[in-house]
Amino acid sequence: MTTRARVARWASRTLLGGVAGATIVAAAVLPLPTGSPLAPLGPRPASADTLLAPFTGCAELAGWYRKQALPQVTAWGLPYDGPIYAISDAAVPVRAADAAASPADLPVGNGPTGTNVQELGVDESDIAKTMGDLVISAPSHRLLVTDVSGAAPVEVGHLELSPRFSSYELLVVGDRAVVIGSQTGYGWGGPGGFRTDGPIAFSSSERSSITTVDLSDPTAPSILARNVVEGDIVTSREHDATVRVVLTSAPRLDLVHPSKLLSRREALRSNRQIVRTATAQDWLPERGLGPRGAYGRPLLGCGGVSHPRTAAGLGTITVLTMNPLVRTGITTTAVAADGSLVYASVDRLYVATVDGGIGAGLGDRESRTSWRNPATEIHAFETAGTQTTYVASGEVVGVAPDRWAFSDYRGSLRVVTTRRPWRRSSDNAVTVLSERGNRLLKTGEVGGLGRGEQIHAVRWFGDRAVVVTFRQIDPLYALDLSDPENPRVTDTLKVPGFSDYLHPVGGDVLLGVGEGPAEGDRPSGAQVSTFDLAKLGRIDQVTFAGSFYSPVQNDARAFTYLPELRIALVPTYGDREGVGFNVVHVGDTGSLLLRGTVAIAGLHDSLRSLPLDRGRVALVVDGRVRQVLALG
Repeated sequence: MTTRARVARWASRTLLGGVAGATIVAAAVLPLPTGSPLAPLGPRPASADTLLAPFTGCAELAGWYRKQALPQVTAWGLPYDGPIYAISDAAVPVRAADAAASPADLPVGNGPTGTNVQELGVDESDIAKTMGDLVISAPSHRLLVTDVSGAAPVEVGHLELSPRFSSYELLVVGDRAVVIGSQTGYGWGGPGGFRTDGPIAFSSSERSSITTVDLSDPTAPSILARNVVEGDIVTSREHDATVRVVLTSAPRLDLVHPSKLLSRREALRSNRQIVRTATAQDWLPERGLGPRGAYGRPLLGCGGVSHPRTAAGLGTITVLTMNPLVRTGITTTAVAADGSLVYASVDRLYVATVDGGIGAGLGDRESRTSWRNPATEIHAFETAGTQTTYVASGEVVGVAPDRWAFSDYRGSLRVVTTRRPWRRSSDNAVTVLSERGNRLLKTGEVGGLGRGEQIHAVRWFGDRAVVVTFRQIDPLYALDLSDPENPRVTDTLKVPGFSDYLHPVGGDVLLGVGEGPAEGDRPSGAQVSTFDLAKLGRIDQVTFAGSFYSPVQNDARAFTYLPELRIALVPTYGDREGVGFNVVHVGDTGSLLLRGTVAIAGLHDSLRSLPLDRGRVALVVDGRVRQVLALG
């Protein structure tokens, strides 16, 4: 198992699945046309007590950031002074049936381009995509086109991508691929360049390379446009030719560090002066327009940025809305906060921020006290065409673990959070919010789920939900949310081990991917289980011998379910070198049968199984199609 995979597994266990100023998760957007209009956020809300309001101009914006930064700046810089990694993901609106409300008696398959998605009808960026009989992937620094129409894969075209970027992912829209790569640069320097005897400044910069590729001739893919955006993409989604991209960015301040000729007191005084004199644009992201992506033009104007009532970090969350098939204008919406979580429903985009930001609790006593039971502010935006307009804000107690903890259904937003996350007395709760004017007001709540335990999985089924928590035993809670004012737990199931991902396979049967109970200091390995939701209970389970864990536990896109064949493909990492694609048949009543495992030697970072036609599946390892598996 690779170091990256081990780190990703560890990161997925952290409570704050997405609370960072720099998020390394790739996504795809359309190039930013020169001179495209930058639309403001929208009219200022009428109520004075709203939790989110636009800045009136650049002076107010600079003053807001300055006020938040001065108490936090030290001789070594700001909490941002270096990368903080997160694994959050975003869901972007779809104007179709409420996918989050799919009943549990219907099976859910992969999306039209092969990816296992959270919301039906909303495509998610991934390392590989299908386009008919082709698989489009982006291993290393090249785009590959592979013909999978036959029994064996054949690479028919390729395109070199910039080696300055990595972690490439893509979306396929029509006969185009939209590819994005991430780059984080670090450097030590100071006035006049690097000196060991003078003021030393540490800087980090996050950039995202966005490339649109023409695939009309698969044997000769060509670049249509390329651009560079300052900041890291949280993720992007595409539906009906509308793309919404969420990125996070840190301020660009040349803060210094102590050195042989610069004492801590002098460095602190210098950094405070730098913060005091920073302009509005120093806090906001820019976009590159030159052939090398040189910066110099703002990505958005000060009037397109809003701020929460309570400080939520020193970064900026920016939402770009565009049409990927037409080179027209881009509208921007931004929030003065660190990147946290983004979720969306049919006509709403929700941005969640934790009060105080990621740096809260590290300084004064008041901050530490608030972080014993932090609150999450949620800001709702209306999404219509290529416009994204702020409409309402609300607040829930606690911290949501990831995007799966949110669901918008019939006008109510449901959120699962962990309250008092840093204490043994922590518990988990489901809070129901409804829009009332420009406020998201709490209408109902049920708590006490998994006291002292972390949330491992959440799945929504219309007015029902399942929540899994874990410490030593896996409690699975079934909830009835039909009455928004009175959500309640209807049943609880406790079984050894835990599930990190839940997937509906039809007939009120839920399949869970996780791990079995540990045997001493040795984990039992990855396993799949089936659960009967009609009368809550575990039906069956299969443990994969010799496995370490499944990447599905960290990334749901690694899972595949073929409803017509009732087959789940679950990749696993082995205790020894090698990976495997496990083919599991799910019976009509939820029984499980391991039909076989396709073993692939070597250390590998990414595993995907993309459904093709006639019951065939393309097995993609590190961005290359290794095998076409016939299961039909």
